[in-house]
Amino acid sequence: GTSDYVKLSAMPRWVGAAAYLSEEAAFYRNKGFAPGLIRRAIGMNLKGRRYVYGGSSVSQQLVKNLFLTRSKTISRKLEEAFIVWRMEEIVSKDRILELYLNCIEFGPDLYGIGRAAQVYFGKPATRLSPLQASFLAAIKPAPWYGARFAKWGHSPSRGWWNDRLAYIMERLHEKGFIHEEALLNAAYVFGMRAHSGQFRASGEAYFNHPVEDAAILTQLRLDDATIATALLHDTIEDTPATFEEVRDLFGEEVATLVDGVTKLTKLQLASAEAEQAENLRKLLLAMSEDVRVLLVKLSDRLHNMRTLGAMPQAKREKKARETMEIYAPLAGRIGMHD
Repeated sequence: GTSDYVKLSAMPRWVGAAAYLSEEAAFYRNKGFAPGLIRRAIGMNLKGRRYVYGGSSVSQQLVKNLFLTRSKTISRKLEEAFIVWRMEEIVSKDRILELYLNCIEFGPDLYGIGRAAQVYFGKPATRLSPLQASFLAAIKPAPWYGARFAKWGHSPSRGWWNDRLAYIMERLHEKGFIHEEALLNAAYVFGMRAHSGQFRASGEAYFNHPVEDAAILTQLRLDDATIATALLHDTIEDTPATFEEVRDLFGEEVATLVDGVTKLTKLQLASAEAEQAENLRKLLLAMSEDVRVLLVKLSDRLHNMRTLGAMPQAKREKKARETMEIYAPLAGRIGMHD
């Protein structure tokens, strides 16, 4: 309905950019048709010996959604081509993109970016972040996944979804739409790729864990370096990534924080009282060098405790005991009370 209509000028630049860069990078140069997409479609359809991919441009998709049926006939395609040609002559590209965003499907019976932003994120489209805009752009080719997201409570945990999100985020960064948030976006993409193919005991993608850690620290209004560290904190320990690589990509500050979290993670917290006291002193020493290292470690432990159900009973008890005897007192000492 018109009450959900959102003007392109009212949305952050990356919302429209994510929509067309994920479909047709040359949208503003093309004259309603995308030769590269058409060639790709012909190759895929010939290879599959059936209709696999339509190769439609943004303008073609708009026309199909507004005026035509979804039947795959030559007459409909000709009718579509004529309307697209005429539309491109009299309607601006910004207006076409605006109409496109407001009429395409983002989920079962979920049309338009205004409604989609509210359903998936509980916010207006005017406040979508780059990652949220990329999410909506990624779901467009397969809107039926929306119902699955609602059922699962999270996005798909398999590699293709992570790769598609990373691709869109990289295009936004490459084209200069999110340069003001370059550190966090780059950390997200790097962490996603580094943890690709890794899964937690619950079966969900491993990278969901660093993302949740980062969300906890975002709620505490921590600085970008700390949030980037949360996204990257397991890369040196659990992936082929090295300290040098993280330092070269994200700078000395973030790399040092990630390395500090890695060192804390490697501490063996024993059950004997004296050994626990010694490890507590080590943790406090790390805190005195940079309290942000401890804050990332505490957010890591908090999310692990929230998702402890997938662990064996013995491991749950061990983690709970460590949390009560080591991490909870530390959180108290630095004033992290509810």
